[in-house]
Amino acid sequence: FVVKLDASGNIAWARRFLLDDPDVLSCKMEHAVEDGDGNIYLIGQATVLSGGVSQDLIVSKLAPDGNVLWTKRAFTAFQNTILRPNGVSLRANGGVFVYGEVTENYEGMFVLGLTSDGTLLDRNLFNPNGFSISYALQTGAPGTSDDKWFMVRNTESTASPLYRLDFDGNGDPLSITEYLFGGLFGTFRAATRVGGSVVAVGDLQVTPGNKDVVALRIPDSGPPTAMAYGSSGNETAADVAPNAQHGVTVVGSTDKDSILTENGNSSQVAYIIYTDSLLHSADCEMPLTVTTNTVPVTEDSIT
Repeated sequence: FVVKLDASGNIAWARRFLLDDPDVLSCKMEHAVEDGDGNIYLIGQATVLSGGVSQDLIVSKLAPDGNVLWTKRAFTAFQNTILRPNGVSLRANGGVFVYGEVTENYEGMFVLGLTSDGTLLDRNLFNPNGFSISYALQTGAPGTSDDKWFMVRNTESTASPLYRLDFDGNGDPLSITEYLFGGLFGTFRAATRVGGSVVAVGDLQVTPGNKDVVALRIPDSGPPTAMAYGSSGNETAADVAPNAQHGVTVVGSTDKDSILTENGNSSQVAYIIYTDSLLHSADCEMPLTVTTNTVPVTEDSIT
């Protein structure tokens, strides 16, 4: 379903719709973006029964009054895969870019471009050496010099959680840069552009049983730097945004043993970390050593 509210919070219209396809068992929308003309692009997943059970990507365009203009369903050439959209952004010439990860029978990330009339443009599917992917992150405007693509490995037991994709002028992948943190493992969850750098944030296990928030600064030129923050020993990052000090503001949650629920369990509280341009903060910071490595990349097709 989709509900549009006016500036006063009143319901302008509400729509409920389904996919008229006998193979589709269910569908859900997870992301939305509105273009300058008031059209709305909805991005989600359809559970499909066809030679097994898979989850395909669905993209719908709605007119400003809520009427559906078109819907596209995209899937890979590999049976029983799951396409999970992580985000959507507007193309400069109209239409959208959709990006996310693919799991199950294929592990990787996808980038899908559609024009305003629903024509498929870019249909890229990337796989870094067979790794299992948990997140795909994108910063900057797609197709510009600010366009940066990252993928996050499914990393509860590995030491290399973040990868940057490098493309040539035709949009084809050249290589993947792997960021290493001296054997620490964890997950990066968000990224944003800040001036001449991209900052990715996540949480790494800096010592056994001690998980801290980590910010990784990747400048357009020069070596990367990283900083860990935390005092409770169990922080989890959620999102990041630029701030007025040319640094970042990180939000997330942390387990606090000193704050007990009525059942005697520790509770989770929200936190905000505010940094300057060098990632310095008042929250128990600790510099981390970052090294990089180049890993192979393969490209497949998406339908």
